[in-house]
Amino acid sequence: MGAAVGYVTASQKHRCSKSNNETKEEHYATKKKTQSITADTFRRRSLEVCEERGKKVEHGNRQTPGTSTHVHRSKNITTTAMKKKPSALKKQQERGDAFTALVTQRLGVQAVKEYQFAPPRRWRFDYAIPSVKIALEVEGGVWTRGRHTRPKGFLSDMEKYNAAAVAGWKVLRTVPGELFTMTTLNLLHSAISFVKAEK
Repeated sequence: MGAAVGYVTASQKHRCSKSNNETKEEHYATKKKTQSITADTFRRRSLEVCEERGKKVEHGNRQTPGTSTHVHRSKNITTTAMKKKPSALKKQQERGDAFTALVTQRLGVQAVKEYQFAPPRRWRFDYAIPSVKIALEVEGGVWTRGRHTRPKGFLSDMEKYNAAAVAGWKVLRTVPGELFTMTTLNLLHSAISFVKAEK
């Protein structure tokens, strides 16, 4: 009896094998169909995104009536042209600050800040009155061993002041704390009066 229960005929094996094959085929068919649907969905969605982006780009490039990109470019070119650097002489004449304004107000002469007096050398006076060839140097770091009191700075200043003297400049010297004082203004006034008297 037990042998009859455990016995499987050839026809049963064939049907079982056939059923398994059909199940596998259905599985692969379903998987292929799903992949096809996924691919189609992906392509369709990609096309939709591209179309949306194309509309946005077209909308962004759309110009309002009466305007053009050439106008904006010309504005930029005009702005750049207006920002061109002035000539070296004009730049020196326009350079000034509160002290130059004070000199002009009190002494009636035009003072220039950072005046280059011996081109092509890059030497500059802290302040200068070109009309009478009077210069004012503001020496900082007197008590803290600044650049002007160290050996290299001292020798460099010596060369600069000697070149200025040879070129006919009268160089006056002060410190930052005395720049906006009557002492400095009186010193400049005396120098200007002396130069005018010589003429």
